Amino acid sequence: MSDAEVGATRVTLSRAGTVKSWAAAAISIVFGASAVVGFFAGAASVPILICGLVLLAIGVVAALAAIGPADWLQIDPDAISQWHGRRQLWQLRWQHMAEVRFVPGVILLVPLDSVAGHPEISPALDPHDVDGVTRLAFDVQLGPVEKAQEAARAAITQHAPPRLLAQSSPRPPST
Repeated sequence: MSDAEVGATRVTLSRAGTVKSWAAAAISIVFGASAVVGFFAGAASVPILICGLVLLAIGVVAALAAIGPADWLQIDPDAISQWHGRRQLWQLRWQHMAEVRFVPGVILLVPLDSVAGHPEISPALDPHDVDGVTRLAFDVQLGPVEKAQEAARAAITQHAPPRLLAQSSPRPPST
């Protein structure tokens, strides 16, 4: 299979649900189920049943939304991009990068000097130490989840041109 035929890889960085959203979904489901049970036990009226069904539906929809990905990287043969929900936050093409570095919990995307100086790009770059030299780079936070870190590294290794990864391999200790 050629690079053009390889599909995009999506790496989930975070889930949509927080403790608050899970708690709201659970409370809604519990109150909704209580109202439905109360109606069938003869202790509640039809309006209470309707409110209970609405709360139950809202709770189920909220729980389903909480398990979906909120933030992910999409990596393909042309570029790497970060998405939040259905909104693309940024995209950087491989041809515009000088190198890719993997550090614990972070991917450093070092753009070419000509790209780093672009007025729309430069505000998004942060200085990072790359082999003792301060370079401007995008830092993509992968978070503490080791699976996400491994998946991002594997996807980038699969899709990025080899010239970007040559510096990312572990270097032997100098003697």
